[in-house]
Formats: sequence, structure tokens, C-alpha cells
Amino acid sequence: MSERYTSLAPAYATYYESYYPYEEIVKWLTYNGSVPTQKREWSYEIITATDETFVTRFREIAAAEQLRSVLCFSPKTLEDFKLKLDIGPIYTSDMSQRKTQPDFAPRERELVFDIDAGDYDRIRTCCAGADMCDKCWRFMELAVPLLILFCRVHGFSNYFFAFSGRRGLHCWICDARARKLSKEARKSIVDAFNIVSVDTGSVLRVSYNHSNWLSRLIHDHICTRFFPRMLEEQDWLGGSIDEYLTSYSKDSLVAEVRRIDSPLLSSAPIFFFLHTTLCIYSCLSAGGLPLTTNSAKNPDGRFTSLLSTFIGKLTLLVSSAARWTDFELLMKDYEPVLAAIRVYYTYPRFDVEVTRGMNHLLKIPFSVHSKSRKISIPFPAAPIIKDYSIDTDVLQLGPLDAEDGLPRFLPSEAPTIDDLLNGHAEYYFKYRTYFSRIVQHITAQSNLLS
Repeated sequence: MSERYTSLAPAYATYYESYYPYEEIVKWLTYNGSVPTQKREWSYEIITATDETFVTRFREIAAAEQLRSVLCFSPKTLEDFKLKLDIGPIYTSDMSQRKTQPDFAPRERELVFDIDAGDYDRIRTCCAGADMCDKCWRFMELAVPLLILFCRVHGFSNYFFAFSGRRGLHCWICDARARKLSKEARKSIVDAFNIVSVDTGSVLRVSYNHSNWLSRLIHDHICTRFFPRMLEEQDWLGGSIDEYLTSYSKDSLVAEVRRIDSPLLSSAPIFFFLHTTLCIYSCLSAGGLPLTTNSAKNPDGRFTSLLSTFIGKLTLLVSSAARWTDFELLMKDYEPVLAAIRVYYTYPRFDVEVTRGMNHLLKIPFSVHSKSRKISIPFPAAPIIKDYSIDTDVLQLGPLDAEDGLPRFLPSEAPTIDDLLNGHAEYYFKYRTYFSRIVQHITAQSNLLS
């Protein structure tokens, strides 16, 4: 047997035997029996004793005991086990008929938002790639009040948030109306909330409109609550500029940072900030959106002049917070631009194809991430709302949002299968109990509508 297999197998076996929430998972994904189980796809990622992995698709689960029999195993006698469970859509025909029915296609699936820390690599300075720390988690946390607002705008009430197990967050919206949305309808409602839709370095698209009520609500009540802490932790305006001021004048330095391929952009965060500021200004201008809060003549020339003034003062300002305060003061007549910058640096980078599509496989909560060994657990919104002092009247929190019996969730504290193997299960059971209440709420609503 491979070293990886022998390392994982005992902890997985203990987890599946004694801790996995079979009843709750099946009750949720069958909506208490209101969904035809033979038409819902389950998928498993399997690891063998020789460390090979493969995926098996189009399985069906009708009851909790059946799922238990699929997952439970003895490391001493079985030479493979399930690493991860994914759930697919509800199809037009039974899984067993997928090869014989020409119209076999997805017809229903939860509306899911998937956010990955790796998609923030252009703005996070603490980590990169697959790594994620608690500072990175703030980017994930902002999605929580934002998606609660999304649900309020669209009239959804059955949703929850889950840690992915490594570096991401999933939001599951389970209302019957949400599950039955067509791909076109999903695209339409998601696009309205996808404010930072492109951020590749060569192209930046920020669809922020300071005159739009929803954009203003998102900025004023959500992004501004997160921005100061993120600014300090990520040091977005940090770094020395002294050596460049000996080579360029202030005005020529503005021209230099405009260039997409400028070598300055990798020198210090402050250069990326200046470059991004110019990109956002151009983006708003090209979209015909307001740039100032007054009727200043020649706003382009004035903006560039103020930016040059800001650059000239950078050697006197040390911290990101001090630099941002000065920048805000200089650009006070350009509040739409300031707001768009705050939004750009904080707003979720959605994997929109997961939300728009119907046939994506989605990791089921309480799956284990085999590399981090952490469990994908649901967590309540209330501690986040409280910690950032977000106006609850704006969000109109539901009963599960107001859940206050758990601390603010941090991925560094997420329960692992090793914790459970060693008998440390109290923290895990708090989140499992919370999930039981989620399932009870969602299935009760399903019964009312059936």
C-alpha cells in the first residue's frame, strides 16, 4: 500500500464510521423525499491502495443507510475508499437510463456560488496559489453579507455557507425556485452581481456604478466595512518609491504606471495600486459612468495632476493607511472612483460558470479535503455580520443568519479528520448540530411548498 493511502485510510474510516452526518446529507439532497432519488447524480472520487485516484459518476443514493454502506470501509480489508463526494443535478431521466434516453439532461440544481482564494492572487499579498491564511479568509467572508443581500433581492430564503476544506467558500441556495432556474435565468441574475468580472492584468473590468442603488448599497454597507482591515493586512499601498523618483518626474511616473507591461508593477504594491487606479478611472470613463461628484472642468487632466501630487508625497507617508487617507483627501471630488477602488480590492471573484451551469459537480459539505485533511463544514453568518458591524436592517437576516451559538469561523481552526481520530470532536459536533438546523429549516420549507 502507498504511504498516502496508509496515512489517510484510518482517519477516513473513523470519520465515515462514527462522525459523517448521513441522515442530514440525504434528507437535504432529497429534500425530505420530494426529489426523485433515482434522477439525482452522486459522484465519488476514489483512491486505491496503490495511490491511484479515479472518479465514478452517475450513481444514485436513495437512503442514509445506502450512503453509509457506500462510504464505510475497513482499512485492513479494503483496498480503496471514497476520498470525496460530489453532487450533480437532478436529470430528466433515471441514472440507469442515461445512455438510452436521448433527452437525458439536467433539469434542476441548487444555485451555488463558488469563491476560491486563488482568484485573488492579483490583490492578496499574504499568500498565493493554493495557500490560504486567515487574512485571505476576509475575502471569502465579504461574500457572506453580499450573498445574503443577493438572496434578499431575489426573494430566496433557504441558503447556507460552507468552507470548502482548503481555500474557498461555497454558498448553497436551495429554494425550489432557485433550483429550477434555467441556465439563461442563472446567467441573468448572476451577471448583475458580478461587479469585478475580468481582472487578468491586461484587462480590468469593474462594473461599478455609483449612481445605481444596488452598487451603492454594496459599497456603502459591505465593502467599506471590510476595506480598512484588508488595506492594513494586505499593505496595498506599501513599498518604497524613492528610487523611482530619482529616475522619473512625477508626471512621467504617472505615464509609466499606465503601461500594462510596466516593470514597476512588480516592484512594490504601491505601483500596482497606482496602475489599478488609472485602469479603474479609464474603465468608468469608457463606460460613461460619473467620475466626479461635482462639475469640475477637464476631469481627466485634473485627476492626473492630483495623482502626480499624491506620488510626490509618498516619500513622506509610510503606512498604507496613511497613504490611503491622503489619497482620499486629494481625490475627494472623485468619490465614484474612490468607491470603485474599494470595491475592486474587496469584491468577490465568483467562478460564474459554476453558478450559471446546471451540470457542474459540486463538493458536498462534510467531504474531506485530502491534502489539508480538513472537513468542509457549514458555518453561520452572524459572527461575521457582528464582527464587521454590518447593518442588519439592510440585510434583513433570516433565522439561520442570526444563529449566534458559534464563534467566527476561521479556516485555521477547521476540524480535521485527525482531530476526530484522536477523539477531539466537540468543535466538529457544534458545526454538525448547526447543519442539522439548516437541513430542518430547508426541508420544512420544501414540505410547505410540496
